[in-house]
Amino acid sequence: MQINDEIKSVAQQIKKMTDVKKIMLFHTKNNVHGNLSGFKMCVITDTADKVMLELKIYREIESDIPFDVVIYTPHEWECLSAENGTFAHKVEMTGCEIIG
Repeated sequence: MQINDEIKSVAQQIKKMTDVKKIMLFHTKNNVHGNLSGFKMCVITDTADKVMLELKIYREIESDIPFDVVIYTPHEWECLSAENGTFAHKVEMTGCEIIG
Protein backbone atom coordinates (compact mmCIF):
# COMPACT_ATOMS: atom_id res chain seq x y z
CA MET A 1 0.00 0.00 0.00
CA GLN A 2 1.32 3.38 -0.97
CA ILE A 3 0.96 6.28 1.47
CA ASN A 4 0.49 9.50 -0.47
CA ASP A 5 0.55 13.09 0.80
CA GLU A 6 -3.22 13.28 1.34
CA ILE A 7 -3.16 10.21 3.61
CA LYS A 8 -0.21 11.65 5.54
CA SER A 9 -2.04 14.97 5.90
CA VAL A 10 -5.15 13.34 7.34
CA ALA A 11 -3.02 11.29 9.76
CA GLN A 12 -1.17 14.42 10.92
CA GLN A 13 -4.44 16.31 11.42
CA ILE A 14 -5.77 13.44 13.55
CA LYS A 15 -2.53 13.38 15.53
CA LYS A 16 -3.00 17.07 16.36
CA MET A 17 -6.49 16.50 17.80
CA THR A 18 -5.88 13.41 20.00
CA ASP A 19 -3.12 11.47 21.75
CA VAL A 20 -2.42 9.05 18.91
CA LYS A 21 -0.48 5.91 19.77
CA LYS A 22 -0.64 4.50 16.24
CA ILE A 23 -2.40 5.01 12.92
CA MET A 24 -2.59 2.10 10.48
CA LEU A 25 -3.67 2.39 6.85
CA PHE A 26 -5.62 -0.75 5.96
CA HIS A 27 -7.36 -0.04 2.67
CA THR A 28 -6.98 2.24 -0.33
CA LYS A 29 -9.17 2.55 -3.39
CA ASN A 30 -8.09 3.92 -6.76
CA ASN A 31 -10.22 5.18 -9.62
CA VAL A 32 -9.96 3.89 -13.20
CA HIS A 33 -7.09 6.33 -13.83
CA GLY A 34 -5.09 4.89 -10.94
CA ASN A 35 -5.58 7.92 -8.68
CA LEU A 36 -6.43 7.52 -5.01
CA SER A 37 -10.19 7.85 -4.52
CA GLY A 38 -10.62 6.73 -0.89
CA PHE A 39 -8.84 5.18 2.09
CA LYS A 40 -9.45 3.61 5.49
CA MET A 41 -7.39 3.85 8.67
CA CYS A 42 -7.35 2.47 12.21
CA VAL A 43 -6.62 5.08 14.85
CA ILE A 44 -5.31 3.78 18.16
CA THR A 45 -5.70 6.46 20.81
CA ASP A 46 -6.55 6.96 24.47
CA THR A 47 -10.07 8.34 24.45
CA ALA A 48 -13.00 8.03 26.79
CA ASP A 49 -15.54 8.58 24.00
CA LYS A 50 -14.74 6.95 20.66
CA VAL A 51 -18.03 8.02 19.11
CA MET A 52 -17.45 11.71 19.87
CA LEU A 53 -13.86 11.50 18.61
CA GLU A 54 -15.02 9.87 15.38
CA LEU A 55 -17.58 12.64 14.86
CA LYS A 56 -14.93 15.28 15.56
CA ILE A 57 -12.55 13.68 13.04
CA TYR A 58 -15.17 13.63 10.29
CA ARG A 59 -16.29 17.21 11.04
CA GLU A 60 -12.89 18.85 11.39
CA ILE A 61 -10.46 16.99 9.12
CA GLU A 62 -10.00 18.55 5.72
CA SER A 63 -9.44 16.12 2.88
CA ASP A 64 -10.25 16.17 -0.83
CA ILE A 65 -10.35 12.37 -0.74
CA PRO A 66 -13.03 10.46 1.21
CA PHE A 67 -11.77 8.44 4.16
CA ASP A 68 -13.02 6.23 6.98
CA VAL A 69 -11.61 5.64 10.43
CA VAL A 70 -11.99 2.83 12.95
CA ILE A 71 -10.98 3.81 16.48
CA TYR A 72 -9.47 1.50 19.09
CA THR A 73 -8.19 2.28 22.56
CA PRO A 74 -4.64 1.04 23.23
CA HIS A 75 -6.01 -1.72 25.47
CA GLU A 76 -8.49 -2.88 22.82
CA TRP A 77 -5.77 -2.81 20.16
CA GLU A 78 -3.32 -4.76 22.32
CA CYS A 79 -5.87 -7.49 23.02
CA LEU A 80 -7.57 -7.72 19.64
CA SER A 81 -4.54 -7.30 17.37
CA ALA A 82 -2.93 -10.27 19.11
CA GLU A 83 -5.96 -12.52 18.60
CA ASN A 84 -6.06 -14.47 15.33
CA GLY A 85 -9.22 -13.97 13.33
CA THR A 86 -10.02 -10.46 14.55
CA PHE A 87 -10.20 -7.45 12.30
CA ALA A 88 -7.50 -5.72 14.37
CA HIS A 89 -5.17 -8.69 13.87
CA LYS A 90 -5.71 -8.57 10.11
CA VAL A 91 -4.94 -4.84 10.07
CA GLU A 92 -1.83 -5.37 12.20
CA MET A 93 -0.58 -8.09 9.84
CA THR A 94 -1.48 -6.53 6.46
CA GLY A 95 -1.84 -2.79 7.09
CA CYS A 96 0.76 -0.09 6.80
CA GLU A 97 1.80 1.97 9.83
CA ILE A 98 1.54 5.70 9.16
CA ILE A 99 2.18 6.94 12.69
CA GLY A 100 3.41 4.84 15.57
